[in-house]
Amino acid sequence: MPDVVFALTGDVRANARAMRQLAVWSGLGASVRAVGVARGAALPPLPLLPGVTFEALGVPDRRGPRFFWDVHRAVGHALRHERAAVFHASDLYTLPALSQAARRSGAKAVFDSRELYPDTPAVAHRPLVRTVWRAVERVFVPRADRVLTVADGLAEVLTDRYGIARPLVLANAPRPHDGPSADLHAHAGLPPEAKIVLHTGALRAGRGLLGLVEAMASVQAAVPEAALVLLGSDGGMEASIRARAEALGVRLAVATPVPPEDVPAYVAAATVAAVTLEASCLNLRLALPNKLFEAVAGGVPIVATDTPALRSVVERFGIGEVVPQGDTPALAAALVRVLTDDAFAQACRAQIPAAHRAYNTLEADRLFADLYRSLLPVLP
Repeated sequence: MPDVVFALTGDVRANARAMRQLAVWSGLGASVRAVGVARGAALPPLPLLPGVTFEALGVPDRRGPRFFWDVHRAVGHALRHERAAVFHASDLYTLPALSQAARRSGAKAVFDSRELYPDTPAVAHRPLVRTVWRAVERVFVPRADRVLTVADGLAEVLTDRYGIARPLVLANAPRPHDGPSADLHAHAGLPPEAKIVLHTGALRAGRGLLGLVEAMASVQAAVPEAALVLLGSDGGMEASIRARAEALGVRLAVATPVPPEDVPAYVAAATVAAVTLEASCLNLRLALPNKLFEAVAGGVPIVATDTPALRSVVERFGIGEVVPQGDTPALAAALVRVLTDDAFAQACRAQIPAAHRAYNTLEADRLFADLYRSLLPVLP
């Protein structure tokens, strides 16, 4: 019987937060069965880390509530006879099945709420899906013995909505990059003299990517050697982004994704990181996304859109500029400032270590380990 059963929608191996948590359990000597659910073929169990096995469950290529029910059935079937001390759901898709498995075996249930699922851009104009997510959360979030999340704002909303104890906040902060930078220019097919404006993460709606492309037209008029690099998987927007860039004559490189643990090394070779979330829904207004902390870990100045959460980090530590959402001229001006004002860029870089101390991966790992020591008293 494993100590922990962990489930995630997607490939566990490509998810930085999941891999950090699995590494903590492995370091504690816990035995873990990790299950990922993705559209397509299944994978048999395979060793991932000492004490950790990973298997992929395949489900049909469907969307919306049908995909949710596919995931629920697949996970429920895979765990129908499983016994463990703790069942850890790493997203809302897997929470109902793991909550039910925990109840069957008298185990603890933990929910890692990485998003406010009823308040994401994907469901903003889909009232039926919002209703489904709210119903799932209303039933299963209060049943969890512990809830985790990624930002203080999300913790406050979850507490108020569901009357639960305040979730443990573990930011998605990678370790700081302290070695040589990776060759981002070669990876993106750019000459060494290019000044890179970098966006990391999937190319999805709600991330201000079309506005960023438009701003780059003005940036390149002022800084001809500037180029926009998008480092991440296609979330459905790559074609429209490429079309907009071509129409505006923007130098754009869509680079092949790299393993999560390598992202800060590539970020370190950029001149400025763009974190251009659109405050179009509650989840994005409160989010502290991976790309923010990847920029901090890479040690580069940040230009971010003005959401309450992003402002609380960028302005508090003086590590870049915050611009109004949808203000393309202001975004372009901020990017040009970082690209051309060496004194300002250097001042931002000098403050980044303080930001990383405040959002420390080692501290997050310690808090996560302490939580699981309390749930699994047999651990050292």
